[in-house]
Amino acid sequence: MTKPYDAASESKRKKQRELGREVLLYLRDRNEAVKWDMLYVHFDPNRSGDISPVLQELKEGRYISVDQKKNVTITDLGLKRLEAAMF
Repeated sequence: MTKPYDAASESKRKKQRELGREVLLYLRDRNEAVKWDMLYVHFDPNRSGDISPVLQELKEGRYISVDQKKNVTITDLGLKRLEAAMF
């Protein structure tokens, strides 16, 4: 059974896609590893929690890489996603 159209859910998904794109652009432009916690500070200064699912999605999709010290870098797949405007 398909889900009925939900404007609120669609708006939330759109906001998350835009935030994901901003994160990838930020990492690409920095061209160096960024601490995981610093991404929270930079993209969610009001601590709304909006960034957490976005970062998890990027990590699970292998668009970003997180090492054992919680350093985050953009992957080749993340760069391709940006180039293809897959948002």
